[in-house]
Amino acid sequence: MNYKTITSRLALPAALLISLALPANASESVLYSFDSSANGGPYGRLLLQKNALFGTTDEDGDVYGTVFELKKSGSTWKKKTLFAFDGTNGAYPFAGLIADASGVLYGTSSSAGPYNGGTAFMLSNADGVWSEQTIWNFGNTGDGDAPTCDLIMDSTGTLYGTTQSGGVYNLGTVFKLSNSGGVWTDTVLYSFAGGNDGQHPAAGLVMDNSGALFGTTIQGGTNNEGTAFELAQSGGTWTETVLHAFGSGNDGQQPGGGPLVMNAGGDLYGTTQYGGAKDWGIVFVLSLSGRKWKEKVLHTFTDGNDGGTPEGGLLMGDAGVLYGTTSGGGMNNGGTVFALSKSGGAWTESVLSNFPNTSGDGEFPRAAVIEEKKTGTLYGTTSSGGADTWGTVYQILQ
Repeated sequence: MNYKTITSRLALPAALLISLALPANASESVLYSFDSSANGGPYGRLLLQKNALFGTTDEDGDVYGTVFELKKSGSTWKKKTLFAFDGTNGAYPFAGLIADASGVLYGTSSSAGPYNGGTAFMLSNADGVWSEQTIWNFGNTGDGDAPTCDLIMDSTGTLYGTTQSGGVYNLGTVFKLSNSGGVWTDTVLYSFAGGNDGQHPAAGLVMDNSGALFGTTIQGGTNNEGTAFELAQSGGTWTETVLHAFGSGNDGQQPGGGPLVMNAGGDLYGTTQYGGAKDWGIVFVLSLSGRKWKEKVLHTFTDGNDGGTPEGGLLMGDAGVLYGTTSGGGMNNGGTVFALSKSGGAWTESVLSNFPNTSGDGEFPRAAVIEEKKTGTLYGTTSSGGADTWGTVYQILQ
């Protein structure tokens, strides 16, 4: 498997075009364009912390990816590289970052390191100087390999995530990283086995109030088109349950790189990159009914004006509105940012932005958007396009 390009349908065939109304109050603009000297190619979700945006790039100009900060200065946004990967400390970070209460940043790189299996890292700021610490090197015997996920953190500071390969069967793992006195320890909670079980989880996890973990795999399951799973602990033993196997009929196929999102009622929302009636992906919800999980398709993408190939997962906004991106389709075939809202039991999609919408705009967004709650402004990244074709950071005013 090529972990650097999990999906690639950039050569898009002609598709059915549908008419969608653009919200009159949505306006997209580029905050920053990456170039070759800045090592562009942002694939991960952004993090908003104290009026600054933090993210990662994975391109390999003279380094193997970076962690960056973008901060507004007057009417412009200035980028600062906080850390550059050189291979010995990891390479190609595909995921976004999370932060603890003190502002320490945590993330993953998908490859390299001493065992060539990627890393988990933390970045700390002391008096304006950022320092990196590798907290785990993946790829050692029986360990996971190739993490491409956003990490999550519980109330004790323990980190959880997935690796695409490695583990007992070399088909991926769910892991936790625990800190004791500054020493981090990795525990493999589950090794995927293939067959009806999932394999190759690319996305991160979501945790419910009981501590159970939920996630997806991009392959495996009864149709070999991926799964949604639950991992629950009882008496110190973690047990995996497949909640849904994708790929039957007009169902989606191959859930993408974004984690599931959970509402207050415990329903799980997500996207698949492919499948659906038009084979360009879906938005779905999984709900527990009695003792069984049932899937409902909320939107089927056509690769027309509504977009196609949603890779980055979803953001749940106010009133249950779902925001997401597609890496293809749209009016200009450069991808979209979309919103799905529910009224009377029916879900309706609105396209907030079509990439590229102006000269120098980004294209092919592969990460979900984030929201500044106070203003409702959305922020995101495109993996390509911009003034120098190396990707952008953009905002959408609503």
